[in-house]
Amino acid sequence: MNSRLTTVVLLGFAVGLLLAAPGTADAHHVRAHRAQYAKMLKTWDLTHTQLEQYFDAESGSLNTLSNEMSELIGSPEPGAQARLQVDEMAAKSLAGVLAKAATNGRDRVDKKVESARKKVKRSWFKPPKDYGSFLMNTLPVTTYFTDYWNALDKLAAAAQALSAGDIAKYDSGALDALNLEN
Repeated sequence: MNSRLTTVVLLGFAVGLLLAAPGTADAHHVRAHRAQYAKMLKTWDLTHTQLEQYFDAESGSLNTLSNEMSELIGSPEPGAQARLQVDEMAAKSLAGVLAKAATNGRDRVDKKVESARKKVKRSWFKPPKDYGSFLMNTLPVTTYFTDYWNALDKLAAAAQALSAGDIAKYDSGALDALNLEN
């Protein structure tokens, strides 16, 4: 589980930088650095995709649990209560994983983003004003990560509600998380 969180955190760092890429993709680069810059953009694109997939997978797992639990709540079927308890424990576990992923992301991402931003030098751009544009376009990176980690927090809170059997609160919280992540 720790390696999964570490992967998410590291991927999160690169995803945010991807958001800076559209505004700087047409910047004029010194030829010697074009390949290095292009590689960075490709890495950021891949990372963004992987973070989106992580969020979608965790959200999908919780939705599946919610659907199962909805059918089990109040069911007279033998074993329904035992299955409901298993689903509630699974939701509680996912709540912990998501909360830890968000916390770890916040703790590490700002440093990673700043480090990556510092690797891009003014000498990579011609004219130098394109470097200023690059720096300005990194601001949405911070916003993206703030929204992404807050969405994970909201999804964790929704999972916590689900672990208590509160389907309506889960649905509302999961929708808020999805809207923020989007």
